[in-house]
Amino acid sequence: MEPLNCSSDMSNDLYGIGVRVGIYCIWLTSWLANNFVPSEISGALDANSIFLLALIASVIRGTSIHGSQQLRYIDGLILMHLCAGYIFGCFSIWGYRSAMPVKEGRKGIRNFGGFGTHCRLVLCAVISVYGCWFWIEGVEDGLAWITKEDGSKKDECYPLTPFFFAKLPVMGDSGVRIYYIVITTACALYFGSMVVVAAVLKMVDIVKSGTVMGRGKGIYDTGLTTRELTLLFLFCRYSNLLWTIFAMLMVEMTLNYNHVTDVISLSSSNIATPSQLLPLLVGILGLVRVLYIMYKETKLEYEIKKAKVEAIAAGKREGELEEVENQILLRRTRTDYVIEEDEQLLQMGMARRYVVALLPWLSLTGLWKKDKPTSNVPGGRSLGGIGASGDEEEMVSLDSVRASLRKGVVSTSVEPVLGAISA
Repeated sequence: MEPLNCSSDMSNDLYGIGVRVGIYCIWLTSWLANNFVPSEISGALDANSIFLLALIASVIRGTSIHGSQQLRYIDGLILMHLCAGYIFGCFSIWGYRSAMPVKEGRKGIRNFGGFGTHCRLVLCAVISVYGCWFWIEGVEDGLAWITKEDGSKKDECYPLTPFFFAKLPVMGDSGVRIYYIVITTACALYFGSMVVVAAVLKMVDIVKSGTVMGRGKGIYDTGLTTRELTLLFLFCRYSNLLWTIFAMLMVEMTLNYNHVTDVISLSSSNIATPSQLLPLLVGILGLVRVLYIMYKETKLEYEIKKAKVEAIAAGKREGELEEVENQILLRRTRTDYVIEEDEQLLQMGMARRYVVALLPWLSLTGLWKKDKPTSNVPGGRSLGGIGASGDEEEMVSLDSVRASLRKGVVSTSVEPVLGAISA
């Protein structure tokens, strides 16, 4: 007797083993970049956006057509799980999940807010709205059934049973369905409100500037203090990793529970086809690149510290030690020096600060303090950051960094390094 097979004709192309492994690698790449390799955040966000756009485009197209090419219930369920893995695991709109706001302070948010930020926002809004429809209407009678050769419904493949810490039914008034309806509705309202706020402010900007493109990217701010940004980052660091692992488990267990056998084993998954091989290679090579950069940076840091210790032990003169100091400063400049500006922020009401943290576009309006943009170091130059919005990076001179160090405007993360320099 043949084992039950509830795969659709499109299962391999939509979420075959090559596609899934590629997506999992992108998730891990993004998590590593957000936490340890700030220079790769922009590339990881771009890769996430491309994969997520491909997923939602496939979902919407499959839902809108009829006949043999219409999306099956199991296909929609798996694709929704994959989208959730992106949105709640590694996809960052304003960079709160990344180390940038922590490394550069509140001004780190200004690395975001450009074209890329708004593209990611629209993607999240579209996915959330579709998710509402899928869990309210789609799982009942909005998609197609898995059928037998004669075209009749394959009853043994239903009801669908997604994994959520247990084998749970998805039809009717099940708890897991109600949970997903609540989550997707909340996400649709949140992302939708951000889209509306961004669109209104852009139209106001166009009217005030008198040009079609407006005045360009605004100077954004956040209502969170440096301490709150740090706590949020640490929470996201561990919770996002746990969610990423759980999302992988959720997808794989759901495939097994629903007998989608064509995409589980290598022998039947057609992994050599372009639809699976391309995402597989993109995901694996992206992960390898980030791991290699982490290795190079760790090795460089070790060599610099070793050279510093050897230079001090050899009694090098001040001029010779300065070269090693320059190397350390250049290595640390873009991520470790922060000017604290929390005192002024704390004078504002908590509700006002948190609303702006959730909707940073409001920092461009009169609802927020009107201050001129300031640089991260004395002298008016920026420390540079991630070009997630397409902005050019700018490195600060060593002289200005030293001036900052002498005045004591440093974050706690560099105190050990400063101690080694002054020893």
